Amino acid sequence: MPSSTTETPSAYRSRGRPGRTGFGGSLDNRIRFAVEVATAPADEIGADRAGFRVPPGNPFNDIAENDSHEPHPALARAPTPLDLAYLHIGHGGDELLHARSKLWPNTLVLNRAGTDIATRAKGIEDALADIVNVGVMALADPDHPTHTA
Repeated sequence: MPSSTTETPSAYRSRGRPGRTGFGGSLDNRIRFAVEVATAPADEIGADRAGFRVPPGNPFNDIAENDSHEPHPALARAPTPLDLAYLHIGHGGDELLHARSKLWPNTLVLNRAGTDIATRAKGIEDALADIVNVGVMALADPDHPTHTA
């Protein structure tokens, strides 16, 4: 069964991206590409088998994030109408985590990489996440919620 997680790390992280493509400049334009990319697998295989990953502060490919507190709550809210199966988020700090957990209505997968099990479990205890990763910084099994339910 195909499944998909979408991450478009550089599209929303910098205000300095060229505006000539229609994907730079304003916050709405910067997150538009990520939402359009998330829409494709949802349309192709079904939203119940697709997810969206938002990793604030992840320096993947030397990406420098100017301000993770601006785009990430918007990124958690924007794909909500797609009714995706899950949102997979990096911690990004407690304030950002609390904001995003209130914005996402479906399964929330939290990645607190580098922390102990007790710290990771706190996300579930505090009702900030439905699932916490206990492995590396990638969700390798998108059907994980069904295996742990």
